[in-house]
Amino acid sequence: MRSHTFAMIPARAGSKRCPEKNTRPFAGGESLMERTIRVALESHLFGAVVVSSEDNRTLLMATRIGAEMLHRPKSLAADDVDTEAVMNHAIATYPQYKIMCVLYCQAGAFVTPGMLQDSYTRFDMRNPLVSWVIELNKDAGQFYWVNTLRFQRAWGAGKQLLSQNIEEWPMPASEVQDINTEADWKLAEMKYRKLVDR
Repeated sequence: MRSHTFAMIPARAGSKRCPEKNTRPFAGGESLMERTIRVALESHLFGAVVVSSEDNRTLLMATRIGAEMLHRPKSLAADDVDTEAVMNHAIATYPQYKIMCVLYCQAGAFVTPGMLQDSYTRFDMRNPLVSWVIELNKDAGQFYWVNTLRFQRAWGAGKQLLSQNIEEWPMPASEVQDINTEADWKLAEMKYRKLVDR
């Protein structure tokens, strides 16, 4: 599977509501980006683990953990750029892979290598264009799998993709957290510490 599967971790540096949320220490330890890279590497699923960012500091940090750097153009780092455009850039840069796993940095707080392995076995190349995994109240996606060829075809035809063929993997509210604000950050740290203390 490693020969045809890669992971892409979006890590834009310009968050205004939660500055440096991808690279600052989380819960007194490594950053969320570093944790997410380690989870991807330890799953042994991927031929490459790639961090997409416009920020050189972020990219250098990623390479120290073992990820490859994908320098995102400034045009793909604005607040109004959606994930699909970033996905398309990564797929075009790594055309040798048939499957991409998009891993948000917030996944580093709760996702395990075992979750990735389990979800990979559920991904059906023949059916879903996108399989979104771990979602809560429609707004806490952690990662999802993409058939890269079908994605590019749909993207070229101007279709919206992330609203189609969604397969949910429900998680308890205590084990997932979308992080967009400082309040979200504090809540994620609290949930993480409770999990660690179990």
